[in-house]
Amino acid sequence: MRGPGRPPGGPLLCPECARRDWLLSQLSPLLDYHRGRRQRLRELLALGDEQLLAAVGGRRREHLRAELAAWRRSSAAGQAGICRHNPDFPERLSFPGGPHALHLAGPPGRLRALAGAPCVALLGPARCSDYGAEVARSLARELARAGVTIVAGAHGALPGAAHTGAAEAGRGSLAVAGTGARREAPALPRRASAVSELPAGCRGRGWGAAASERIVAGLGEVAVLVEGEAGREALDAPRLAASLGRRVAAVPGRITSPLARGPHALLAEGARLVTGAGEILELLGLPADLPPPARPPLPRGLSCALGELERGSDTMGSLAQVLGGAGPALAALGELEALGFVRRGRDGRYSPCLQGPELKCGSVSADADGEMTDQLEGGRP
Repeated sequence: MRGPGRPPGGPLLCPECARRDWLLSQLSPLLDYHRGRRQRLRELLALGDEQLLAAVGGRRREHLRAELAAWRRSSAAGQAGICRHNPDFPERLSFPGGPHALHLAGPPGRLRALAGAPCVALLGPARCSDYGAEVARSLARELARAGVTIVAGAHGALPGAAHTGAAEAGRGSLAVAGTGARREAPALPRRASAVSELPAGCRGRGWGAAASERIVAGLGEVAVLVEGEAGREALDAPRLAASLGRRVAAVPGRITSPLARGPHALLAEGARLVTGAGEILELLGLPADLPPPARPPLPRGLSCALGELERGSDTMGSLAQVLGGAGPALAALGELEALGFVRRGRDGRYSPCLQGPELKCGSVSADADGEMTDQLEGGRP
């Protein structure tokens, strides 16, 4: 992770970058005016302190300039941060307009271990479909099994599914928050480590979430868009990843789904089509021959019901016709759900779990979690 020309050693959070933290916290309400213009926001964050203050300081400009000139670093007790002048700062974030520092809800060694491994950014909206959540969870689980670190946002259904999938594989993930990292940590799966550009007490408002996308895109060696509408906002992060030299991929979806239009637009632009973790591992240059999860045999009736679901028959009417009535269909679906082969969605429809019942949410034990934490703090991913 040490970049060319970086000297060994160095502060975790130097005065220059701590001063920048203070300025961002003071300008946060003013930066929020630019949350809908991501390119402009990135241009602003690429400015030096004085230039940024001149650009967005408004009526508070002179007052903040005086405070900035007299600024002294206050105690950082209780805050874990690492700045770009430290050799362990992720080299992939050393691009123009990248963050000056990262704040962690945990020890710096955890960031070093996770960001030092191959990383994949899973992108998609906070509000996703059941299909999108299942795909994100399955991809994250299989990639984590292969030693890959999953990078995603810190809130919403799709990022949450990605972090859950990584945790099911017994591995930590990086949850990039748009506000102070410690604000997000309690809502994340135990193994997910919250990181943020902003110090613990700072509210990022809307601009923080927009700015965090460049950290997600920057940390991933491969960026995968799982779902998203066709607008500029959904495609901004993968296009930014492409501009940073990252490999970009997309997961296809139903042509009738608005949430599939973003990935399909990205595919039309030349992104790699992926349908499983093996293809993403190929983009990373890693062995792609993942062993398939063991699936226990099913009775003929359950196997027939699962086959119909996998072929797209997700309504009770279509299943009832095949299985001999609504009663047998409901019984089969209930048993398949209990076994972990299918999941009931928010709209009441059932969908097959992509990897079957090998691993279930919540299967990670406290002992395993403690062991992984020890490994991460010791510098092993």
